[in-house]
Amino acid sequence: VEFLMPPAHLASTVLAAEVDVVVTSAKRTVSSKVTYMWPFPNGETNTYKVKVRVDNADGQLSAGERCLLESQSLSSPTGKDSSGK
Repeated sequence: VEFLMPPAHLASTVLAAEVDVVVTSAKRTVSSKVTYMWPFPNGETNTYKVKVRVDNADGQLSAGERCLLESQSLSSPTGKDSSGK
């Protein structure tokens, strides 16, 4: 899952950090890990791309579902849908 993260939250997020992804339509929280952090901000939004690996071995989650990224180090969730749009 790809998320766009504001700079204030990026400073407290590290690669391989444990985070929770809240799938809003399924009302389900999935424990996940940060797998990639883009080092440069998007020029239009001043946000950074962060990728999180979500285990979906049971096939319960569908592509395009809306989700939020939560972490103990984040003061509020932020996110995009699981298609990256």
